[in-house]
Amino acid sequence: MILTRFTSLKISSFRYGSMRSKVPKVQTNKWIQALLPVCYGDTALAKRELQWMKEAVTLKHSGDKLKSVGTLSRKEQKQLDEFVEQRVLKQKPLQYILGSQPFCELDIISRSPTLIPR
Repeated sequence: MILTRFTSLKISSFRYGSMRSKVPKVQTNKWIQALLPVCYGDTALAKRELQWMKEAVTLKHSGDKLKSVGTLSRKEQKQLDEFVEQRVLKQKPLQYILGSQPFCELDIISRSPTLIPR
């Protein structure tokens, strides 16, 4: 199933190449570096937060959380830039940016001024 999904993604990316582009590793590294201060200098945590932000962006724009996040449209990349900016410059909690907080099998909706247990 994974191979089939990957193959269909490659085909659609090829067909609509001008709309979607592979996110350069340099850009991904810039996002991770930007997130480090709010992630206590933990690279693994910064990568996880970036992955969660990418999933939220792809879900918002395509409606498919399972879609590969290796390629993002320019609109999705801009949205991800805005998420990183909110997280770093405004020190906004990740749960407010994503709009939810996973807890066991639940996805709890979060927005300011909701208390976020840690």
